[in-house]
Amino acid sequence: MAKKARPNRIGVKGWWTGGKYGVEKKAYFLHRLTGLIIVFYLIAHIIHQGPWIAWWELIVVLAFIYHAMNGIRLIITELGFGVGRPTLPSFPYVPESLVKTRPLFWILMAFSAIYIVLAIVGFAKGG
Repeated sequence: MAKKARPNRIGVKGWWTGGKYGVEKKAYFLHRLTGLIIVFYLIAHIIHQGPWIAWWELIVVLAFIYHAMNGIRLIITELGFGVGRPTLPSFPYVPESLVKTRPLFWILMAFSAIYIVLAIVGFAKGG
């Protein structure tokens, strides 16, 4: 007998809430969002230049900082550094790869926060 499909109860909300993956899912969502912001800015910058461009430049710099730091984390994780050896799952199963790479996430997000503050201060000074 075929197993009934479970209805998708989360829907689009699952893009942000992340379910059991938590902070990694949010980082993935923000990575996609900042990538889109950078692309839309580049298209708008090519088509039209105006007074609103200055604020968009700040937004793009902030998006680029986050996108670059999270990209570094993804590259390090994809190459297998800090992930650990595969183990047999035992109840309650917590993916060891998420546990071991979470400190890397927080370190790179701290660097990202420092660079974002420096960018905002530089923008406020007019530089």
